[in-house]
Amino acid sequence: MSVFFDVNIAFNELIAALSKALDVCGTTTLLHGQRVGVVAEKLASYIAPDRKRDFLYAGLLHDIGALDIQEHITSYNVFDKNMLPAPVIQHPITSQRIFRKIPILNKLHEEIRSHHELYDGSGYPDGLKGGDIPLLSQILGLTDYFEVNVSRNPKITFE
Repeated sequence: MSVFFDVNIAFNELIAALSKALDVCGTTTLLHGQRVGVVAEKLASYIAPDRKRDFLYAGLLHDIGALDIQEHITSYNVFDKNMLPAPVIQHPITSQRIFRKIPILNKLHEEIRSHHELYDGSGYPDGLKGGDIPLLSQILGLTDYFEVNVSRNPKITFE
């Protein structure tokens, strides 16, 4: 095995560990990041196959900026930003700051920031709309919403 391959494995394990830390710290529902990452990667295989890994990593860590939020951020209605506490609205910005500091993830920082933007402009933190929302952000938002709603409904499974 080459050194590059070993570093690649270590990086993937680090990303997985960070994603699991989000679950342990109670900021998301159990395995939320893993499910968002896997679904986003699968969608990328059809939409942007050359970016599958970007979609996976972004999905795994999209809520890393929520580590300091005490409550489950998935317990809020994402479509009514006026009802959200400031730390919830700020978590994409915090996630962006963290991604900027990790060289291999730096290229994803703007897309991470926009993962709660909505096509009609009613999302957060910047109120972007339509084509101003990066594709990866749109996919993350869709998979995030899908996963939260599926995980809350015991009749629906990922199997």
